Amino acid sequence: MGTTDVSRLVSPEEFAAAITARWHSLGNTSSPKLHQLWASMAATFNCAVADSHTTASKWRVLQPPTGTGKTQGLCVYAALTIAKNRSTPVPLGILVVTRTIAQADEIVATVKELVADPADAERARARHSEAKLPTHAMRVADVLVITHEAYSRALEGLSQDQHGRWDDYATWDHGPRRLTVIDEALSGVVEENRVTADGIRNVLRYIDPPLRRQFPRQVEALERVCAVLDGLAAMSTDETGSSPARIAWRGPQDRRLKFPEDCSMGPLREAMAGIRYDLMALHKDSPYDRLRISARVDRTLKDCEAIMARWAYYYRKGNDDTFNSSQLLIPPGLPGPVVLDATASQNFLWRLLGSRAEVAEVPAGTAQRGWRQLSPRTSAPLKPGGGPCRHRSQGSRRGLPPRPRPRWRRQWQPRRRPVRVHPQRSSRKLRRPAPRGPRPPCSSGDADPGEWPRTDVRDARSRDWCALSRSQGRASAGRTSPHSPEASHGRL
Repeated sequence: MGTTDVSRLVSPEEFAAAITARWHSLGNTSSPKLHQLWASMAATFNCAVADSHTTASKWRVLQPPTGTGKTQGLCVYAALTIAKNRSTPVPLGILVVTRTIAQADEIVATVKELVADPADAERARARHSEAKLPTHAMRVADVLVITHEAYSRALEGLSQDQHGRWDDYATWDHGPRRLTVIDEALSGVVEENRVTADGIRNVLRYIDPPLRRQFPRQVEALERVCAVLDGLAAMSTDETGSSPARIAWRGPQDRRLKFPEDCSMGPLREAMAGIRYDLMALHKDSPYDRLRISARVDRTLKDCEAIMARWAYYYRKGNDDTFNSSQLLIPPGLPGPVVLDATASQNFLWRLLGSRAEVAEVPAGTAQRGWRQLSPRTSAPLKPGGGPCRHRSQGSRRGLPPRPRPRWRRQWQPRRRPVRVHPQRSSRKLRRPAPRGPRPPCSSGDADPGEWPRTDVRDARSRDWCALSRSQGRASAGRTSPHSPEASHGRL
């Protein structure tokens, strides 16, 4: 397809109308700013398709805010492309890369729901560890959805001149897939490798004599790397025990050395995948420990091969002497995908790519929801009598709800009874209301008989009204209170 052949591409106006209908069917409302954003998405997709024929294609980054329908827009564009592929002589293949398996299945289900013809539902397929697709099934799919992990592994193999897995994803029956859309930013495009001498010795400990005879070159390479690392550690340590970082060797790009093909760790990694590490190291049957040790051994072998095949630098990290290396897994000349990343402005990867990445501008005012537009629901604690109650730490928590009690208090401590606040008193002392029933007898030295005796909350916790009545009754023994039943009988 040339840059002028746009008959099989979805126009921005057609895409905006379709995504608006989809947006309204989900119970949302649209706006002119959203229409402008959706038209920009379709134009970016079309530019990526047009530039896929050139070797100078860029990674285009769209950063629509969260909640503006970027994933729904991707599904709508895929469904419209499937409909156009039925009538065009040069159909368009799409590769979608998402973060998780659940998201991959959800995207495929949404695309199948949006296609106009139910017979085209099988043109969108997902390939992951829970849905193994054969190669011919992937090649007939107009829209293929994979995970970030699968895409990163394919890039890793492509950087090592292993095109098998990448070709299965990037090509189909009508040639290469011209559009790749990555939902959310990739986290594994920068590969980092690190090995320690103890880690290599631990791997060598699991290699039994039969494996040593079967893979002598790989074992010799591991022993050589371990010996070089120990030698550098002995020479580099100063009086303080620290060691500066320094380049150990340079990679094949400088043509100073070449990695021998017979030292590849791939066959050894496959042979060691079935070792019962739990029985060998722990002398017990433990599937969890078996997988844990197997993953650590496999990671060490992978890092050793990457460090031997590329450049490496030596560095002491704590008490460990390490060889380190890193590589950007995006090779030059790769058809640039479109990345939907809401946090692109904070992602260092796009600055690392430099001129190979282009971050598209987002129209202002397109955010449908955001922390800046949300107002927290504030509530003041209420006193039992009604009305707001002043919090003790009101200066630091003004307008916020009261702090919840810790779980251990909710579980082991009983809930305290509410205390009534007397707003008439300027001192705002917390006092407990008088109980119902007959008044307790009062002595001559007590408060006025016409008033109910008020007890401080701290006193009420340690004694009840019965104890108070008994104590006051003993104090007024021998005297008749004007409120006693006997005095009332005498007046009658």
